[in-house]
Amino acid sequence: MSQLVLSHVSKSYLSKQRPDTLLDVNLYVNQGECLGVVGPSGSGKSTLLRIIAGLETVTKGEVRFNQQVMTDTAATKRNLEMVFQKQALLPHMSVADNILFGLKNKGLKRADQRLRLKWVSQLFDIDGWLTRLPGQLSKEAVQRCAIAKAMAPQSELVLFDEPFTGLSGDARSQLRLELNRIQRQLGTTFVMVTHQYQDAMAIADKMAVLSHLRANAQTNLEQVGPPLELYHNPRNSHVAKIIGEPQMCLLKGTLVDLSHNLTTIELATGGTVRAQVDTRQGEVGNLVTLGIRAEHMQLANADKLVHVTAQVVGIDNFGCESVVHLMRQDQKMVMRLAATSHLPKVSDVGLHFPSEHCYLFNHQDIAFPRTSASLIY
Repeated sequence: MSQLVLSHVSKSYLSKQRPDTLLDVNLYVNQGECLGVVGPSGSGKSTLLRIIAGLETVTKGEVRFNQQVMTDTAATKRNLEMVFQKQALLPHMSVADNILFGLKNKGLKRADQRLRLKWVSQLFDIDGWLTRLPGQLSKEAVQRCAIAKAMAPQSELVLFDEPFTGLSGDARSQLRLELNRIQRQLGTTFVMVTHQYQDAMAIADKMAVLSHLRANAQTNLEQVGPPLELYHNPRNSHVAKIIGEPQMCLLKGTLVDLSHNLTTIELATGGTVRAQVDTRQGEVGNLVTLGIRAEHMQLANADKLVHVTAQVVGIDNFGCESVVHLMRQDQKMVMRLAATSHLPKVSDVGLHFPSEHCYLFNHQDIAFPRTSASLIY
């Protein structure tokens, strides 16, 4: 049973006294799971992947696979494959020769190489491209063939470093679907690094969110869990902003009262909002940050109380929906509306924040537990 475990992994390029890239990262990936690793540029995502692959050493910590310590094991001795962000096929070889070359390096006999080539070409539907050079194929086709090459050895673990970079929306979506289908079919363990949270949410069984190292931080692994758990219950505002597009709107305020399920917040820019959160661990008067996603903001009307007013500064109409850009004093806000909503491009509007869709973070940026009965996922 293949299991990947990273135990207290830290990585420093400058000083062993204080890791500057990864700090005390603990991860556990079960057999057949797909882990998606997301975070801003420079947060250590690719470094983490290279440590698993054996291409980087650790400053501290341990890497185990199948209950064997692999921390100091050479990359060539690890039963894994890796798909890189950039060209993963040799340009002077045909697709078939690229795949066979990888299988030959694994020590397979020639007859077995041919069987694997036939199997993987049918699995990825690339039979028609086998005789072509990579330069004769589209970006999507090249990446599909690169993934096929990585899957051909039937290794227990496959690592992906930004596998969808450079692909258009439709091609990206199609390749995600294919990869998801094949991973479920084969039960292979995947670890995928990506800048785009949508890629991880579409494929991953669970996600890990990294951040830049902050002073006095105990780790830069912010949260690990199923994608929808991270969406509905982010541990802090960093995770809340990473998961979601447009980013969650965050407004400063203070706690007016404490409650086990519904609390009142006075916003710094004026106005009060109620949120379905448990604030019994807080104190009245504490500084807090209210969060609400663009898709949950609503236009106020006779049945929906005005919580804040803001000025419309621009509208992106996409047919199925409109993305409204707003300003409230110096605060930028973004709201998503159904295409049937009509707004003047420059106007003041009243906004309603449904209490069940509000998030609240304390002065240390830790989320208060949400209590909405609608949080079923």
